[in-house]
Order: sequence, then C-alpha cells, then structure tokens
Amino acid sequence: MPKASELFASKFIAVPDLNGLAHVVTIERVVKERVRDRMTEVLYFAKRKKGLVLKPTIGRQIAAICGDELDGWIGQEIELFVTKVEYEDELVDAVRARKVPSPDSKSDPQAGF
Repeated sequence: MPKASELFASKFIAVPDLNGLAHVVTIERVVKERVRDRMTEVLYFAKRKKGLVLKPTIGRQIAAICGDELDGWIGQEIELFVTKVEYEDELVDAVRARKVPSPDSKSDPQAGF
C-alpha cells in the first residue's frame, strides 16, 4: 500500500523534503514553469530531482549570495534549510537559503529530495 505522502508528492521542494537538515546544493538551471495558475522561475539543482519555486523572499536571499543576474546563479552553491517565519500572524516552517558555510559544517547530501 502506498503512503499518503507518496500519493500527494510534489515535484517542488517543500519543508518535509529537507528532513530537518541543511542541504548544500549546486544550482544547475533556472527555468520558467507554470506553477498553479501562473508562470514563475523554478531552480533545479545538480543531483536532485525536485525544483525550488523562486518566491520573492528566497529569491532575494539567493540574489544576495549569487548576484542579481539569474544566469550567474548556474554552478553556484547555496545551502537550503528550514526556519520559522511569520505568515498570517502565525509561525510556520519555511525553506530558506543562505551562503554555504565553512567546510567544517555537516550536511547529508544523500538525504531527502
């Protein structure tokens, strides 16, 4: 019998995909795709199946790391992680991006998405 999470799996990265871990990823491509009812940019990463929908906050975070030109993002490494953010007067988990930490930091490249 399949799991409920498998029945409703998304092709885009969401909080549960990170399994509570930070993930260092390499941006492979940026493509424009239809997400729900509108066209938007989606990032895809080397050795990962799921894409990351480029919303304003995470887009600004990645631009601060990789520069303003989307073409310049290709081949750049970032770290994806989960943190609490305020949304409609509640604290919720969200995927965010930051500069890759020093080589001493731990990440599990085999875990998740």
